[in-house]
Amino acid sequence: MKYEVRSILFLGIGGISMHQMAIAIKKMGIKVVGYDSNKSKYTELCSKNGIDVFHKFNILIIRII
Repeated sequence: MKYEVRSILFLGIGGISMHQMAIAIKKMGIKVVGYDSNKSKYTELCSKNGIDVFHKFNILIIRII
């Protein structure tokens, strides 16, 4: 069975590898949303690349994607 990925939620998007994967996937045209409990230069970089980054987890984040 083949699935079409339209959006991805990254947990821990501020990590050294996670933010790079998120940005690469965003550039492929897939909607990306992320969560990280801490603000960092990596979460800021994600935001600058058009990724919505949340720092307070709420189950409603899942509805955004």
